[in-house]
Amino acid sequence: RLCTMQTRTGGLGMWPGSESEYPFGSIYAADFLLTARDRGLQVPETFLKQLLERLHQWMRESHDVSLRCYAAEVLSRGGFPMTPWLTRLAEEAKTIEDRSRIALVWARADDRGKAEKLLEAPDSAEVDREYGGFLRSPIRSRALELRARLIATPADGRIALLSDRILRELLNPQRLTTQEQGQALLALSDFF
Repeated sequence: RLCTMQTRTGGLGMWPGSESEYPFGSIYAADFLLTARDRGLQVPETFLKQLLERLHQWMRESHDVSLRCYAAEVLSRGGFPMTPWLTRLAEEAKTIEDRSRIALVWARADDRGKAEKLLEAPDSAEVDREYGGFLRSPIRSRALELRARLIATPADGRIALLSDRILRELLNPQRLTTQEQGQALLALSDFF
């Protein structure tokens, strides 16, 4: 079904045959496909390559910091060199979610010092849940922070607190979006 949503420029629309792209949905789909591939599932490689190329173009052209941070994290997993972008993105990142995404890239590139410093930046206010656009969520933010801390600062005492809070939030799955459930389960699978 995802393949039927790809536009001529490589991104994904919200519906099959759509001409307009949904950047966040495109990055989210690429994230999902890379995670599936990393876990041994077969994914359509030509489709994924075109999608990643489109993300790379958005990475270079977009003015949306959150979009660029998410694209950088996904592209780094897709084999694109992102380290030249990280310092600038780290300076622009204001939310814990954006900082966690950049910290993940640095930690995976074996620069845990920069990742740790980025995670220690003063916390901004907790995000409100969004129902459109970037679909921000406090639960997703906590899950991404947990994933970043597990790699960058594995002895950090906040890891246990974050995992406990995420576990408690999963006790009411009917109140969570599919995306929140997925991010929470990925983070907890890294934890356990």
